Amino acid sequence: MGQEFTIDIPHRLYFSTRKAVSVKEVIKSLQGLENVIKCSKTSLEKVYGTELQKIELYVEQIEEGSLSEDILIRLFFKDKKSLNEFLDKCRNKVGDDIMKWLGAALGVVIGGVFLVGLLNANHTQINENSNNNTTINLINNHYYGNDVWKKGGELTEQSEDEFRKQIEKDTKSKVKTLAQSAIDTITPARNDKNSTLTFNSENVEVKINSHMIKNSPEGKLEFKSLDNTDYFQDVDLEIRALDLDSNTKGWAGVIPNIVTKRVKIEVRNGVDTGKLKINAKVRANVTIEYTADKVSGKSVPSLIIIEELL
Repeated sequence: MGQEFTIDIPHRLYFSTRKAVSVKEVIKSLQGLENVIKCSKTSLEKVYGTELQKIELYVEQIEEGSLSEDILIRLFFKDKKSLNEFLDKCRNKVGDDIMKWLGAALGVVIGGVFLVGLLNANHTQINENSNNNTTINLINNHYYGNDVWKKGGELTEQSEDEFRKQIEKDTKSKVKTLAQSAIDTITPARNDKNSTLTFNSENVEVKINSHMIKNSPEGKLEFKSLDNTDYFQDVDLEIRALDLDSNTKGWAGVIPNIVTKRVKIEVRNGVDTGKLKINAKVRANVTIEYTADKVSGKSVPSLIIIEELL
């Protein structure tokens, strides 16, 4: 094997579980995390401003009690020149605090990518099995209100919305792999309904609360035949057809600049439809489902789900 040009960055996962965790559960969690990290490559390259050959995860230490997983994330560079140019760029940006900055950036990217995966996993479950509007809103609020987007925006000199949308865009082609990997990562938290998960790197913490963990699906995810789902907050929804006697039939509408062609609408149980009228424009939080167009193969909106009227 030839010489490798790498940088090792320490990272920690902490599960606040009070229950014993099996070796099998730890292995499944680490395998899930490894895939989350690999799905983070595109975003890391953009934040770091360099090309990476690959990223690998190594375990340093596992502690019982609550469960802590101390890991090393190894960044591989093409050659010595690429590595030195990257370090020079970092030095010009942050001075001698290179490793601190690299660790903080890694923390917000991995935390953000993991959150995208967990949200998609939860929306898969919601679309298949649930009409619990309260649960849906709590999950979405934890996702959009998580500190990782603010911290990531500050670190990369963007707004938190810009940082979040960049992470979502970078992982769009990996949505199913990432969703399953996020579910596998939280395996050690399953036995304790109050367990939380914290990602920690250079004092940048990304916390996943117990509600999001305990309401997430378990095991092998069952995906519908759709390419993706997106959640949108506070959008203009134009009602083009409705049936107040049904939440799932007879509804259609558009969302300017997002869903430009009329598609079917479904309404979550618990949503008050009293103020909805044909040709009315309302503000709403919605989930949009996408399917592949039969002719072009491109992903196009196929369903609007009204989660909440504002």
